[in-house]
Amino acid sequence: MQTTTMDIADYLKQGGQTPGHRELWRLLKTLFKDTGDTDELID
Repeated sequence: MQTTTMDIADYLKQGGQTPGHRELWRLLKTLFKDTGDTDELID
């Protein structure tokens, strides 16, 4: 198995809606839902 390091934004900009993309979005929404601090996710 091979792993690589990449920026979260770069990962989410990749094409496709894989289960990994959906799960990461779900986790990010959960993390920022309570704080309302979603501005940090926007470039």
